[in-house]
Amino acid sequence: MLLAMAVSNRQRLARFFGPSDVAARPNPLGDGLACQVSNESTVRSSKEQAKMSTNLFVGNLTFTTTTGELEAMFAEYGEVAKAQVITDRDTGRSRGFGFVEMASSEGAEKAISSLDGKNVSGRQLKVNVAKPRSN
Repeated sequence: MLLAMAVSNRQRLARFFGPSDVAARPNPLGDGLACQVSNESTVRSSKEQAKMSTNLFVGNLTFTTTTGELEAMFAEYGEVAKAQVITDRDTGRSRGFGFVEMASSEGAEKAISSLDGKNVSGRQLKVNVAKPRSN
C-alpha cells in the first residue's frame, strides 16, 4: 500500500514538474519509494502561466486562405507566435483548417471571443483552444 501511494505521488509530481525533474530514491522511513523534486524545477507563478502560449484551432477556413492571412487575422488580438494552414500532403491544397499559437493566454481569449462564429469570406469561422493530439 505504501509503495503504491509513493508511486502515485511520484506520477503526480512528474505530471506537474516534468518527468525528468522527479527522481525516485529510497524512502528513509521504509522500503517504499519516495519522490524528490530536483532543485532545477521552479514553480511557475500565475503571471508566468498567463503568459504561456496557447494553441488555437481555426476551422471552416476558405481553401484559399494562406498562413500569412491567418496570422494577420489573429495579430490584432495579440502576438502570434506561429500560424499554420494545414494542407493536403499529396495536392498541397488547404484542408480548410489551421492552428494559431498565441504568445499569451489573454490574446488567445480575445481572439476566441472575437473570431469564433465570425463570417469571413462567406464562411463562419470556428475558433477554440486546440485539443492535445492523441496517438
